[in-house]
Amino acid sequence: MAAPGAPGFDRSMRKRVPDHRNAPSPAATRAGPPPSPAPAPHEDVIELQRAAGNSAVGALLAGTTTPHTSLAATLAGALAGTLAGARPGGPTVQRDLRKDVRDRVDIMGPPDYNGLLKLIRAAPVAERRTVLDDDALMKLIGSRFNATWATTVASALLEGTHKWKNPVDNDFYNYFALGTGSGPATPSSTMNCWESVMWAAYLTGAVSASWIKKFYTDALAQPDANTAAYQQLGWSTALPTYDPGKGRVPTTGQIVFYRDGSSGVPGHMAIYMGNGQIMSLWTKPNGVDSIQQVGITEIAGTIYYRDPPW
Repeated sequence: MAAPGAPGFDRSMRKRVPDHRNAPSPAATRAGPPPSPAPAPHEDVIELQRAAGNSAVGALLAGTTTPHTSLAATLAGALAGTLAGARPGGPTVQRDLRKDVRDRVDIMGPPDYNGLLKLIRAAPVAERRTVLDDDALMKLIGSRFNATWATTVASALLEGTHKWKNPVDNDFYNYFALGTGSGPATPSSTMNCWESVMWAAYLTGAVSASWIKKFYTDALAQPDANTAAYQQLGWSTALPTYDPGKGRVPTTGQIVFYRDGSSGVPGHMAIYMGNGQIMSLWTKPNGVDSIQQVGITEIAGTIYYRDPPW
C-alpha cells in the first residue's frame, strides 16, 4: 500500500468497477548533413519544411523572386527573419500553436521531434489546450511518431494542467472506470501520476478507453489493488536502475518508477522526456500539484525504468 501522500489507490474510498465493459514506428532518425556535393535546392526546402512547417516555407516560396537554382543559398536566412517574431520596424508575427504543430507534423519527411517539443514548451497553457482539444491533430501526432514518442509530445502539451489526486475518487477514474463525470476535460481535472501518463497515451491513440477500464478492473480484482496496478504497469525489482556513470539511462518515452526505502512498490511513476528530464504529476519536488517537467533526480528514491505497457 502506498504511503500517505504517495501516488496510488486511496483504499479508504475503494469502489468496484462495474462488470460491463461499454466504456466510452519509431520516427526516423534525422540524417546528418551530406558530405559533397551540396544538397539540391529541393532537398533544402524539404529540410526547412521539416523544421519550420508548411506555412513558413510556402510563404517564402510564394513571396520570393529568387530563381529556384539559388534558392538554397537564401531560404534559410529569409526564414530565420520571418520566424524571429518581429523585424526592425516591421509588424509582429502572430503565432498559432495549433497551426504550427500541424504544419510541423503533417509533412513529407519525419517531423523534427526536438523542435516540436521546444515549440510546445514555449507556448502558454491556453495555446497548448487548443492542440489537446483537436482530436484529429492529436491522432495525427500519434500516427507520425511511435507510441512512446507520441506520448511524450502529449505530455509536453499537458504541462501545467490537471491536479494530482489518487483514485478511486478522482475525475480520471470516475470517467474511465465507472463511466461517470466529464473525465479529464478541463485543466483542473484530477488524476494521479500513472493516470497522467495514460491520459497522454490515450490522447494520441496509444491506449483506448477499454484498455484503461480493463486496467482498473484487473487491479481491483486483486487483494492489493495498488500493488496490482504497478505490476500491470510493468514494475519489477528486476528492472534496470538509473546510473548514468554505468550507461544506464532511460530512453525518451520510457516510464520511470521511484522506489524509496524498502517499500514493496514504487511511490511514484513519471515519463522520461530525454535530456535528464521527466514529466510528472505529483506534489514533489516543488509543491506543485499540476503536471510539471523536472530533472529525473529531483525526486528521491531508486529510479527504475522500462518501456510502457502499450
